[in-house]
Amino acid sequence: MGSGGIRVRSVVDRYYFAVVGVALILVVVGGVTTYSAYTANETETRNSTEVLSSWESTAEYDHQATAVSSTRTFSAGETLADRSVYFRSVAPVLDGEFEYTYTASEGGDVTANATVELVAKSVDESGTTEYWQFTETVASNGTGLGPGDVLSVSFARNMSEVANAVEDERRALDGPGTTETYFRTTVSLRGTRNGQTVDQRRTYRLPVTFEDNVYRVNDTGPIRYDNQTTEQATRSVAVPPGPLRRFGGPLALFVGIVGAIGLVVSRYTGRLDVSEDERASLAYRRERAEFDEWITRVRAPPQTVEDAEREVETTTLAGLVDLAIDTDRRVLELDAGERYVVHDGDVRYTFEPPEAATVTDPLAPEGGDDAGRNPADGGTAEQKSGSDGERPD
Repeated sequence: MGSGGIRVRSVVDRYYFAVVGVALILVVVGGVTTYSAYTANETETRNSTEVLSSWESTAEYDHQATAVSSTRTFSAGETLADRSVYFRSVAPVLDGEFEYTYTASEGGDVTANATVELVAKSVDESGTTEYWQFTETVASNGTGLGPGDVLSVSFARNMSEVANAVEDERRALDGPGTTETYFRTTVSLRGTRNGQTVDQRRTYRLPVTFEDNVYRVNDTGPIRYDNQTTEQATRSVAVPPGPLRRFGGPLALFVGIVGAIGLVVSRYTGRLDVSEDERASLAYRRERAEFDEWITRVRAPPQTVEDAEREVETTTLAGLVDLAIDTDRRVLELDAGERYVVHDGDVRYTFEPPEAATVTDPLAPEGGDDAGRNPADGGTAEQKSGSDGERPD
C-alpha cells in the first residue's frame, strides 16, 4: 500500500473514536433530516386574490358603401365593405352597423338602448375648446339583453351631403379651429348583471375625415371593457421538502451507517493497524520531502578497490542531512532513492530507506528525464558534486 493509504490508516487509528463519533453524528443528522422530509407536513400561509365574478362587453362597427356609378375600377351596384377610404362620387352613402354584446360569469338581465348620432364640430388644437357643433340623430334601437345576446343598430348617411354641410358651416362661421366629424353611439344599460344592479351609459365613436373627393372611415376595431369582483383570501399551502433535505438526508444517513460499520469492522480485524516498518516509512517520506533541496540525485559508478572509503551509516535521513549541513556538502540520492550518501574526505556517510518506503509516494519528488537534476541545485548531480570539490563513488 502506498504512503497515502498508510497515512490514512495512521490518522484513523490515532483518532479512531473521534472519526466514529463523526460517522454517528452523520447517522443522527441524516435520520432526522430524512424523517422530517418525508413525514412532516409543513405548510405556509399564502395570500391570494380570488375572482368572485367577472363580465366583459364588446362593441364594434361594421361599414360598407354601394357604388352608384361605374368606372374602370368599380361597377355600379358593387358593395365596398370595411374599406378605410371611399370615393364620394362613386359610393356617397355609408351604410353602418353597430353591435353590442356582453358576457357575465353569473348571468344578467339588462335593458339596452343604443342611439347613433352624427356629430360635426370645430375645436382648438388641444381639443379642450369647442367653437361650434351640430348633432344629428341617425338611428336608435333598444332590447332586453342577456349574456351573449347582441344589440344591433343599423344606420346610413350620405357622406357627400355631410361633407358639404360641414364645409358650409365652417364658411358661414369663418371661425378658428379644426373640424371633426364622427358617428357617436351611446349605449345605456339598466338591470342586473352578476347579481348586481347596473345603470350606466357608455359612448363609442367611429371617426370620419374628408379629403378632396374621398372620405376616410377610421375604424379602430372592437372596443372591449371588462371588470372583476375579487376578494383577498388566505390559505395554508403544503410546502414540499427541498432537494437538500430529500436527497441530502438519506445520503448522510447512508454514509454515516456504512462509515461507522466499516470503521468498527476494520478496527477489530486489524486493518487499521500500522506496523513499525510502515511508521518508519512515513517518517522517511516526510523527511525526504522536507529536505529535498539538500538532496541531489546521482547514478553511482562501478566501485573499485581504489575507491573504497570508510563508510558510516546514519539511522535517519534527517541525521544524514544534518551531517551534510555541518560539512557543507550535498546529499546524493543513489539508484532512485534506494540509498543516500554524503562524502566528507575519506569518510562516506550513508542512509538506506526502510523496505516499505520503496513504493511510489505522491509526496516524493518526480523522476523522469530530470531525475539527475534537483530544482534547488541548478544543475545535475555530477555537476553539483564537482562544485563541492568531491567525486561521488
